[in-house]
Amino acid sequence: MPRLFTATGKKQFEYSGNRESGIEIFYGDGLQTRSRISAETIRALVAAFSSRPGPVRVGTSFNNPSLGSIGDWLLSHEKRNLACYLVPTLEDPGFGAYNGSRRQFSFFVSDGEGVEGVSDATPPALQTESFDGGSLVKEAGRMMSRIAEDVTRLALSSVRQIECSLSDVENAERLRLRFDEWKLPRDGEFVLYRFQTEAPEEFHSAFPESSACTYKLSRKNELTDDGMTLYVGSSKSFASRVQQHFGFGYEGTYALHLKRWVPETLSRKPLVLEYWTVRDTEHVRPIVLQTLEDYLWDHSQPVFGRRGSR
Repeated sequence: MPRLFTATGKKQFEYSGNRESGIEIFYGDGLQTRSRISAETIRALVAAFSSRPGPVRVGTSFNNPSLGSIGDWLLSHEKRNLACYLVPTLEDPGFGAYNGSRRQFSFFVSDGEGVEGVSDATPPALQTESFDGGSLVKEAGRMMSRIAEDVTRLALSSVRQIECSLSDVENAERLRLRFDEWKLPRDGEFVLYRFQTEAPEEFHSAFPESSACTYKLSRKNELTDDGMTLYVGSSKSFASRVQQHFGFGYEGTYALHLKRWVPETLSRKPLVLEYWTVRDTEHVRPIVLQTLEDYLWDHSQPVFGRRGSR
């Protein structure tokens, strides 16, 4: 079987088959891991990219390839990104070529007689990915449609609600005991959450100037008329993140740090911690999870915190 270097040029792998029959890839330690990419998938990928002007990004990151890249397309359509292996198998028989940095790939196009090739024009010294206005808009729309489809396929647990107040939590040890009662999701699970209160105006008024604090405070936002949400966020270390928000975590991490500034008059106000666990996120693109969080942020209009990835 042919042996090639991956798209990054750092490792080797072997493959069998071709674009017409499908490609079997052998990689990993001792080349013991095997994956197959069907001919139908390859045809669809080539059709999606070969009409683009200029080279396209390869996108070798397994979980977070650059948007619009070959890897992004594979992750969206196949729920896995094998671009670092597939792209070299397309270059090997002459279906396309890398640019000098091996970060971008140009698909050769048919001349109408079944023969594939590239323009005779001398390419520029630096080949860059290019779009005309129409193709940029079209590709952006396709990307957003794929993200929307992936969001609707996410599997979320039923919402869970925990009601407490700051007066219930005297110190970090007391909070950890509450964690045992609450049975929070374990580390590694992606959790989307929000803190809510019946007194957003009072928390907003009591919030200190961040410049006067030794700890990193979340941003203070403008109040909305019907908002009840203090904060919207997500985490794969949920218990640790909740600990930071209550004010028992590392001072250098941006969080609510509630115990550090909330006055006694608010310490007995009920707080509701509402959260959802997102299942099977191993092959979910980060932008899909971020889109879910952004929607909850826009819907809730929280008093504190930033929208979008940090």
